[in-house]
Formats: sequence, structure tokens, C-alpha cells
Amino acid sequence: MFGEVFKKLRKSKHITLEAISKDVISTSQLSRWENGLSDISLNKLIILLNRINVSPQEFIAMTIPENNETNNFLKNLSLLYSEKDSISIYRIFLKNIAAYHHTNNVDYLFHASAAANVLFDIKNKNYLTPQDQQDLKLFLTQNNHWNLSTIQAFGNSGFILPNNTVFQLINSLIEDIVYLENINFEFYLEAWNTIINNSLILVKTDFKKSKLLLARIKELSYTEPYLSITVKVNFLELLIHYREDGNSEPIKRFLESAKVLGIPNLYNDLLSGWALLKLNS
Repeated sequence: MFGEVFKKLRKSKHITLEAISKDVISTSQLSRWENGLSDISLNKLIILLNRINVSPQEFIAMTIPENNETNNFLKNLSLLYSEKDSISIYRIFLKNIAAYHHTNNVDYLFHASAAANVLFDIKNKNYLTPQDQQDLKLFLTQNNHWNLSTIQAFGNSGFILPNNTVFQLINSLIEDIVYLENINFEFYLEAWNTIINNSLILVKTDFKKSKLLLARIKELSYTEPYLSITVKVNFLELLIHYREDGNSEPIKRFLESAKVLGIPNLYNDLLSGWALLKLNS
């Protein structure tokens, strides 16, 4: 699917195989990838995306089928959250948690957890019971490796799981990051967003653990061309310094610089992280 989407983008910009592949990959290998006959490395893909002026986030969004149930659910939840419609979100939570208790279908638990996570951010109340939290942790850790479903579920439950559990799961995801990079571009990017976003939550809720995670994250070798990873890691470090010395000026300057990058989703993520830390701090 990735190759097919890339091929359409390349042709829409009237760029030949020869021009876009120069000094990166052979034209034959690129052609095979575009036609679903082979794969290419993450580093090469990011360089190719830069040549057609498409960010990795935009590219991932283009590859997600419109009928993807989980992504449609999360989009709807995000819209309700932007409207602070806690009543509708609570109804979604009740519907899905009841369905989970009735069927034991983990998808319902994942959806209920995402709704509960948003409700916690709005109302500062955790609607997920300790037993359901334990079930969620069990489902997230029962496989040898993380997959897109479990990464998304964890990425949408950082507020409602105990700090120790969040810390353990982030470490587990970090341990799997090289595996994810090798098997799937989308999994890898989603994993990084989840690692950093949930670490941002811990900056507020368990400062010592967030410092331990930052040290481990900085030891990792991540794909440098992927700008948002670098930006978010640096921002995480600034938030930790802010918790230590109370000086917000470096963060304000960083946000102004990030705004200039012209990546609205990234800038909004940073603003949300800053707002979270300032709230009741």
C-alpha cells in the first residue's frame, strides 16, 4: 500500500523514477516497491518523501483506509474532545465498556479506554475500574511484540493507567522499537509518538520516572530525518528542566521556533503538552 500511494504522489508531481531515486535507490528497486513487489528501508522512504515535500505524518494519513474502524472512532472522539462534549464521550464509554463486559472483545475495551482517557483530561476523573485497567494491561502485554492495535490503545490510555504501569509499558515499547522499525514504518512512527506523549504525561504525574525515561530515550538511535521525533524529544527534555527550575522562557522560545516549522499537528501536540504541565502545577 505504501508504494502504491507514493507512486500516485510522485506522478501527481510529474517526477520521474530516475529523478526521485537519484543517489538514494535504484530505479528498478523503487519501481518494484511502488508496485508492491519489494520493500525499502525507513531512511530511504523519508528521503524520498522529502523530495516530494510530503511529511511522514501526511503520508501515513494517506495510507489509512477511510473505513478503518479504529481510526474513524478516534477521529470522532477527537472531534468530541475538541468540543469538550463530555456527555457524548461518556455515553461512548458506557456503550463500549458494557459491550466489553458482555463479549470480552478487546476492541471494545480499547475504545472504552480511549473514551475514559479523554474524559479524564476533561473532568480529572478515571471512569475505568481497577479490574478493567488490569485487563487492559494484560491485553497490551500478552504478545511478544507490539502491533498497531496495542500501540494505539496504549497511546490513548496514558491518563487512566497507574503510573507504574505506564512506565513499564513505555519501557516495553522502547525495547521493541528496533523490531518495529524493521517491520513497519507506520508502527514505528506510532510507537515513537506513544512513547513521547505518555512520557510527557509522566512529567506531570511521576517526575522521577519521566527523567529515567528521558535518559533511556536519548540513548536510542532514531531516524534523524523524522523531524517530529527530534523536536518532541527536545521538548520533553525542556519540560523536565521546567519542572526542576520553574523557568518557562526556554519553552516559550522553543514553541515559537516550532511554530515556524509549519507543521500544525506537531505544534498543537507541543502546546497540549505544555498546557498539561501548567495545569494545576
